[in-house]
Parts: sequence; structure tokens; C-alpha cells
Amino acid sequence: MATEFVIYNPGGPDLEFEGECLLDRYYQGMGRLRVYETSGGKFILQQERNASRNSTALHRVEVYETFNDLAGELSKSWAGKDILERFGQPFRISID
Repeated sequence: MATEFVIYNPGGPDLEFEGECLLDRYYQGMGRLRVYETSGGKFILQQERNASRNSTALHRVEVYETFNDLAGELSKSWAGKDILERFGQPFRISID
């Protein structure tokens, strides 16, 4: 069942969509990561990291057309392996 979300986006217009939250997890050094899938099949990554109790060091919101696009972005982070494996996507490469 789809839920309606409005995501605050400090770098542009807020995002309003129907979909589901696939991941809501805190990672040391990266902050809170949330991954959403919209009813239209797009993926949204929201990252919030606090510098201290009262100030935000990072708040970003990115929209990806496909899961593979999202996976490419997540694979750049040290938490990417854990996140992708939570989605049932092994984080590996084939070597001949």
C-alpha cells in the first residue's frame, strides 16, 4: 500500500510522491539514510548528517530513475555494501 510523502529538499523544491520507504537506517559517519521507491518506479535517497545536536552538516535529496542508478551511487559509500545487501543485491564484481 502506497503512502504519501513530502520530503524537505534544502537544495531545491520539496518532493511530494506516493510510494514506500524501503530503508530508514542510521550509519555512523554518514548519518540517517532513507531510500524510497515512488509508485512510478523512481528511487529517492535522503541523507541527513548532524554536525552537533543543533546543527545539520549535510542534508541532501537525490532522485534516481532506476534501482541500478541508485545502486551506483550507494556503491561509492562505505555503507553501500550493507545497504545493497539489504535489498538482496550482492555487492561484487566478476574477475576473469
